[in-house]
Amino acid sequence: MKTAAVLMALALSLTACGAANTDPAGNTGNSADLGGGEGFGDDHGKSTPVGEREMGQGYRVRLFVVDSPIQSEGVYELSVEKDGKPQSDASVTIWLGDPEGKELSPIAACEWMDSSQVFDCHVLIPPEPQDDMRVWIRVRHGDFDERTEFDYAPAN
Repeated sequence: MKTAAVLMALALSLTACGAANTDPAGNTGNSADLGGGEGFGDDHGKSTPVGEREMGQGYRVRLFVVDSPIQSEGVYELSVEKDGKPQSDASVTIWLGDPEGKELSPIAACEWMDSSQVFDCHVLIPPEPQDDMRVWIRVRHGDFDERTEFDYAPAN
């Protein structure tokens, strides 16, 4: 019985992230391209642009919120570029916080996705989100260490 429960949980999590939604060639049915503003073509649901920020030393970040079936989790995609080139080896973290950056959720590490050239970021949403809640991003890469924030954007 425990094995069945574990297998069911695994199947549900794969389905929720879209890993089970591939054709024989390995293409996902909900992919999108960078140029259309529909997201980066990952294995999640539809993504919607939140915004972009210029950071120091030639870094730029672009944040997208991704539709997620899990109401207690925010799913985001983050493009991190330096001088127009993706920075796959950067260390990126995300959290929800107040306007000053005080944590309202645990800080979570984002994971690089080679297939779409973005970071996949999952963050817990507080049970009672604040009206002025912000999405905070910290990028560390070599001697660069900077944070920035965006308006909180829940998925539709």
